[in-house]
Amino acid sequence: MNLPVADPQFWIVTAAAAVALGLVLRRIIRRKSSAALPCEHCPKAGQTGHPRSAKGAGRRATVLILATAGLAAAAGAAVVEREVAAMGTRLSLAVESDHRATGLAVSQAMVGAVEDAERRLSTWRPASEIQSFNSAAPGTRVALSPLLWRAVSTAVACWHETGGAFDPTVAPLVEAWGLRREGRLPDDVEIARALLFVGAGRLALDWERHAVAQPGGVRLEEGGFGKGAALDAALAAARGLEPGVRIELNFGGQLAWAGRTQPFEVRLADPRDRSQAVLALTLSAATGSLSTSGNSERKSVVDGVAIGHLLDPRSGRPAPDIGSATVFSAQATAADCRSTGLFVLGAQAGAPLMSRWSRERQGEAVLLLVEPKGLRALVTPGLAARARALTPELRIERIAGLS
Repeated sequence: MNLPVADPQFWIVTAAAAVALGLVLRRIIRRKSSAALPCEHCPKAGQTGHPRSAKGAGRRATVLILATAGLAAAAGAAVVEREVAAMGTRLSLAVESDHRATGLAVSQAMVGAVEDAERRLSTWRPASEIQSFNSAAPGTRVALSPLLWRAVSTAVACWHETGGAFDPTVAPLVEAWGLRREGRLPDDVEIARALLFVGAGRLALDWERHAVAQPGGVRLEEGGFGKGAALDAALAAARGLEPGVRIELNFGGQLAWAGRTQPFEVRLADPRDRSQAVLALTLSAATGSLSTSGNSERKSVVDGVAIGHLLDPRSGRPAPDIGSATVFSAQATAADCRSTGLFVLGAQAGAPLMSRWSRERQGEAVLLLVEPKGLRALVTPGLAARARALTPELRIERIAGLS
């Protein structure tokens, strides 16, 4: 076969084909790498806050969600993908639309909403809105922006429904245990002193004016609800820009999506080894969020004692390391708060609450429990038929519908 190597047009066509092939391969490689472990070295902006930047983070994340089915563009559709650093971790987003310009506009609106949420919610920024409340004088009634009001009111509601297992005012305990640094072991007096200023029940919410009274010394810790609030803000910013847009967000392991028309699969990791998927869930909700809480690698070791980063606000001490808790909810903020509270509650106290969420169609949940006999998954009735074990070791049990 003789190639027309002397013809310039031959080289132009060949170069164009090589570029096109390279773009296709780059997209495939990016899709595979993002599906495996989103943000391998970024700390989960979870229940104990986040560092000033993803680059400066030292601890690895407790990202227990391993993989999701990515958006696959239909004929004539375009997918816009972006990845940005925010809240000490990474936000990956994909937008599928009929026109690339629409996808770019939607992605830019969502990134802007997340950046605004970080400016308002970050306790690492002295001038943030949440820090203004934390430093307010006792008795001051602080008016909140719509974003912070929705986040705080949802967090307080989660405090009520979990009996205090989730608490947005846990900041004094986070400081006592040194969880924003290398960790420390406080004595009983220090823990008791911190607990004096912990308790969302001390917050008086003014529903008419969207304000919260500072009782004195109470500090909100955004770690347990900040990512969820940012995801809700991102989806709200995208809403209305263009009908029919399909969105997928991965924020340091918490997923959120909108516009889904087909069921898709999510895989959860083994709490003992996050590189191994042990449970697959098939989800069909057009819009929603999935959040996982667990200690995994997020532990500090002080004087030979391992300190989990998920604290029980009721006792002031680290919660028992049961495995992991995953919650699905229509709202990302609720999923974020509930997964923390469910982990702290554990199986015995958490099962009735999981059942209630499912029965009242408020959400679904999974507890992956590490036990002497191996792994056990407690799943809510709404997920039982859609849960599949990926290892023979895993036993799946459906939680009975409790009254």
